[in-house]
This record gives sequence, structure tokens and C-alpha cells, in this order.
Amino acid sequence: MRAFRLIQEPVANRFTLHAVVRHAVKRRTEISHDLVFEHYVSLLEREPERLILEQTHLFAAMDHASRTSNLPAMLRVEELARRLDERG
Repeated sequence: MRAFRLIQEPVANRFTLHAVVRHAVKRRTEISHDLVFEHYVSLLEREPERLILEQTHLFAAMDHASRTSNLPAMLRVEELARRLDERG
């Protein structure tokens, strides 16, 4: 897939799928937003040094927590955002 440029590396050791691949997969996949939230928030809690690189995921987690009115999730994200602000 890399030879066809379907996997991209916008930053060293950070990979993403080409937009066309993401679109095709998204149409055929049902995503559990709760599982994605848990994955990224747990990752950032375990490895807070990744906060700078994972800001987009942190903000998406913040949106999800707010959209679902999940107070414990909001508090977890708020703690991570506070850590990010301290690093600022």
C-alpha cells in the first residue's frame, strides 16, 4: 500500500491512510465512537508525552464527551487538556 501512496507519513513515524481509502472504509464500517474515545484517552493518560502530537484526537475526545453529556469522560479530557496547557 505504501508503494501506491495509500499510506502516508506526514510526520516521521506517524502514518495515515490516504483520504480515498478512509472514505471507502468509512462507507463500509460502523465506528464505535465510545471505543475510539477510550482508545485515545487511555493512550494519552498512559503516555502524556504524546499530548502535543495527539492534540487533534484530544479535541475530538472533548467533542465526544460533550456531545454525549458524559461527565466522567469530560473530566478525563479536562485533566489531559490541563496537562497540555502546563506543557504549553
